[in-house]
Amino acid sequence: MPSEAACKTPLQLAANKYHHSQPLLAVYLFPSYNTPPCEAPTPFTIRPYRHFPAQCAVTYHAGLFQGQGTIWNLSCTGWRLSGDLPMRPGETLSLTVTLPNEQHIEVPEAVVRWSRGQEFAVENLAIKLHTRTRLQHYVKRLAQESVESIP
Repeated sequence: MPSEAACKTPLQLAANKYHHSQPLLAVYLFPSYNTPPCEAPTPFTIRPYRHFPAQCAVTYHAGLFQGQGTIWNLSCTGWRLSGDLPMRPGETLSLTVTLPNEQHIEVPEAVVRWSRGQEFAVENLAIKLHTRTRLQHYVKRLAQESVESIP
């Protein structure tokens, strides 16, 4: 089912396909799947999770600075957003996202993976278990809605 697969990596999907009792990979603190911030980013990276369009308010903090912006798409592990405080790849920040259902998702630590002007993408590095669960539930709902909208 697409709704069940929304927050699983390709390896987890493969484990389910071949009837393994345990997933091949389980990530809870979202260690980076990209290059470390000190290395140059690769021009092409396979995303481990599906991204869904969204439009949510976000407040983010980088050191002493605060930015306001909009989330344009999301996944279980990251966000694409634009904001009034430009960020550079490798910088860390914290996020407070207000989902359309008014729930707040707190991400205490994320890293910028790419930026272009006011737009950038971040990968969650740390997130509390209950917050991760709420985010996964929301993403699964988006996946189900996208399947139901196909004629």
